[in-house]
Amino acid sequence: MSDFVYPIHICMSKTDFKCPHCGKQYDDENEIYLNRCNKNKIGCVKKKCDCGNKFFIAYNYMGDIESFK
Repeated sequence: MSDFVYPIHICMSKTDFKCPHCGKQYDDENEIYLNRCNKNKIGCVKKKCDCGNKFFIAYNYMGDIESFK
């Protein structure tokens, strides 16, 4: 039997974010916004909240999601 240990990748980054206008809580557990940010040339995406306002979402250098106006 081999003593090889398979490497395990554990992600400890923050995946929840709030609308900067109304404070509604969102979550990116399925990495939908992460994939959209990675495909986008500038690295951020725009989201429309249920309150009717738009805001931007981006991931910082530590892998945490951030929302801003």
